[in-house]
Parts: sequence; C-alpha cells; structure tokens
Amino acid sequence: MLPPSMQFTPRRVVLASMAVWFLCVVTQWLIGPPLSSDEAAYAILARDGQTIWLYRPIGTIAIAQIALFFGTSEHALRVPSVVLGMAFPLGLALLGNRFGRWTGAWAVALIVTSHTFLMRGFQLLNDLPAGACLLVTAAVLIDELDRPGGPTYRLVWCAPLCAMAIYLRYGAVLVVATFAGVALLVWWRSLLRHPWPVLAAVLLLVLLLAPLAAYSHARTGTLLGVFEIARERATFSTGQGLHRFLLSNPFLFYGALLPPIMLVGIAGVVLAPGPERRRTIFVVLLALAMVIWLGLFSDGSARFLFVAIAFLVIAGVRGVALGIARHRVVIRALAGLVVAGWLTMLVVCAIVQRTITERLGDVMVASAAIRQDAAGRPCYAIARNWLPQLMWYSGCQGVKAHSWTRITPSPPEARWYAVSMPGLPVEVAPLLATVHASSATPLDGGAYLLAH
Repeated sequence: MLPPSMQFTPRRVVLASMAVWFLCVVTQWLIGPPLSSDEAAYAILARDGQTIWLYRPIGTIAIAQIALFFGTSEHALRVPSVVLGMAFPLGLALLGNRFGRWTGAWAVALIVTSHTFLMRGFQLLNDLPAGACLLVTAAVLIDELDRPGGPTYRLVWCAPLCAMAIYLRYGAVLVVATFAGVALLVWWRSLLRHPWPVLAAVLLLVLLLAPLAAYSHARTGTLLGVFEIARERATFSTGQGLHRFLLSNPFLFYGALLPPIMLVGIAGVVLAPGPERRRTIFVVLLALAMVIWLGLFSDGSARFLFVAIAFLVIAGVRGVALGIARHRVVIRALAGLVVAGWLTMLVVCAIVQRTITERLGDVMVASAAIRQDAAGRPCYAIARNWLPQLMWYSGCQGVKAHSWTRITPSPPEARWYAVSMPGLPVEVAPLLATVHASSATPLDGGAYLLAH
C-alpha cells in the first residue's frame, strides 16, 4: 500500500512482520501451555507406535518423531513447529509478490495481526507447513501458466510441493485437485499450448505419492484407504462449517483487520487491472471453492481456511492499494492500524495461552496422579473429553466415557481410572455399575482409581 517514496520498503515491511510473528510465537512457546488434543495425538503416535489413528497424516507424525529428539516436554515437542510455521508468512509474501511487492509485504503484515494464525504458529500441527507448500505452489502456477508462451518445465516444482502438502495433511489432496481444476478453467489456452510440463508434473506427483499409496494399501487394503478414513473422520453435519465460517463473529474468528480486506478480495475480480485479472480470478476462485467445500463437509475450524484466507487477503490488499494509492493520509492511517494490531497480538496471544494453561491445570494434575499411581503398569483412563492429552500425560490408554462397553478386555493387571474434565464431570456411581467396579478412590485433580 505504501509508495516507494516513503521511508518504508516492501522488504522492511516483510522483515518487521516476520519479527513480530517470531516474537509472538516464541512468547507463546515459552509460556508452554499443555498440548492440544491434536498435538497430543501426534506426540502419542510418534512416541509408541502402538496407537493407530490412520486418519493422522504420516508426514506430521514424522515431524513429531523429529521433535522427540529434543525431548518430551511441551517446549521440546514444539521446536520444529516454531521453525516450520515461519514458512507460511514467507510463502504468503512470495505469492503476494506476483501481484506487486507492496501487495506481498502488506498481506504478510495483515496476517500477523490475526490471532487465528499466530496462535497456531508454535503448535505441533500441520496447518501452517502444509499451507506454506500450497502458497508456493500457487506462486509457481501463476508464474508458469500466466506466461504468454505457456508453461516451462519449472512447473514440475509443483509436484514435490503438492506431495509434501498431502503427506502433511491428507485433506490437501482436495486442495490440489481444486488447484488443477481452477488452473484449467483460467489458463486452458496456456495449458493446451504447451502441455508437456503439466504431464511431467502430474507424473512426478504420482511417483512421489506412491509410498503413501503403498502405506495405505498395507494398512487398509486399498490404495486410497487412508484418504477415505480421513474424509469420514472429518465429515460432520452438512453445512456445519459454513455456519461457522459465515455466521461467527468475523473479527473473533478471523482477526480484527482481516474481514474487511477479505470482502474486498472477493470483489477483487472486478477491481483487478487487465494484466492481473487472470491471476486474481485464480486465487479468488480457489478461496471460494475451499470455503464452500470445507464449509459443507467439515466442522468449520478457522485453521482449515488458512490458505483460502491468505488468497483473499492478497486479492483484498491489491484492491485496497488500487483505491488509495494517491491518498497518503489514508495509507498512514492503515499502516498505523497494522502496527496497533501487531502490538495487540503481542499481549493477547500471551494472555490466551496463560488462560489455556490455567484451564487445563486440573487435567495436568490428574494425569500426573494417574501416572504416579500406575507406575508403569498397563492402565486405562475414562473421560468425556481431552482424551489425547490424558493419554499423553498419564501414559494410559484413553476410553471415551460413553464407549467403554466396546473396549476389549484389558490385561488382568491393568488399572482403571476415571477423570472429570473441566465442565465435563464423570458421574462415579453410574460408572461403577457400568464397568463392574466395586469402589472409586479419589486421586488429585478429579481422578479416581476404580477397583474391581
């Protein structure tokens, strides 16, 4: 947004944005809140190899295995994520530069004002690393397909980027398919003019995904079994995600500054100048397609939309820039809002992580009490929520409070526990009758030892 004649430069804006991102992320990492459910699940899969959740992508499990080299504490497990997460704003800058260096710079600056992104920047999750791969893929596609002479063999770089995204997040296979469909719609003449690089990229992608297909066949009996399991696991009531995407408080859901920019991005197809029209159509159509199908078939977590949000922010920044290019007062005011957003995030992210730590305090105490009481013996812990965290911190197998009748008989020496979670207490008397236990001995943090 800022003209080059002013004291800022795109490079300085990106560096300042990355510094704020890093400071926010490291602050949260140092606070070290307990692992989230997804983080704990990946830690468990990396640690023992006995628990099998086939819908969890093997690429993210590999990152967790690397993290275990640093230790088993929250800080150690999140070290790779702190590093890998920074690839997302860098990928955003790379893609934004295809619409102008100022567009890339201010797109990154705006993303860093959003708690939705910053609160994931240190977690052992796959959203940011997989998203970074997809952003760079989009940049390569624009570079190659928007060329007057058609794509060159540099397009083949899309194959390893897409493969990496799929290994990290199985749902990315739908994003990759959407990329292909929208690219064909927007640049079909370019593709027909020089199809061989496209065919080479597709062939390489198939070869790179062959190990994943072999893994899927070994585990499920079909080449696409793990994708089907992941799809079934991620499917909720039809439209549940759209309800959250469209009807949640947009400023709490996406961030204080992003919603108006995203709305401008949707209108970006009309606002974009002629030379940028196709690439703007490309990113906006991709974003809308992702919002629709994720809204129809997922639970609507904001982190599922990271790539779509990034696309709309880029289109929106470009649209705003075209409208205010000659209004320096407006530019300065918007820059001030961005800096205020950065300062707010430095405070808010730390407060939120401390709140999460306090909220899960009893869960941590209960898990420690169970671990001490079990003393390495086989054990099972019954709870109504936060099972992965309970399993990771206690060392027991987790049992959902409504499904213990389906658990296979445990070893005779196994110990059984029940744990009341925040807002989700376990009713001890009915539980004793259901699991045929004779008594429940209270432990710390709301845990009970069940005696048979």
